[in-house]
Amino acid sequence: MWTVKDLFYGPEAAITHQYAYPNPVEEVAKENMPTHERKGDVQLKVAICCEACVRKVRRVLIETAGVNAVYVDAATRKVTVTGDVKPDACLKAIGKINKRATLWSEDAKKKKK
Repeated sequence: MWTVKDLFYGPEAAITHQYAYPNPVEEVAKENMPTHERKGDVQLKVAICCEACVRKVRRVLIETAGVNAVYVDAATRKVTVTGDVKPDACLKAIGKINKRATLWSEDAKKKKK
């Protein structure tokens, strides 16, 4: 007779199996990421935990007026926005999707202290 534990959890816990799928979106973002900071770029540190978060952040920033491109590095949680846009507009847009965001330069200053 099967028990509830056997039916739902099996002989091993599901957490023991970790699958590593390649993430093509993240690799393309790394290839296209600007290597140097250009004048007018806005760099943000955003709380990103999954691919859905990356899509939400990218979507809301692209819809912001004056944005030409959005580069997201999920590993370092760095978002680079290029175009004629103010940092406050980017922070306000990210706030609409209930994500925490700070300017990358402010975050670096906090770490130095």
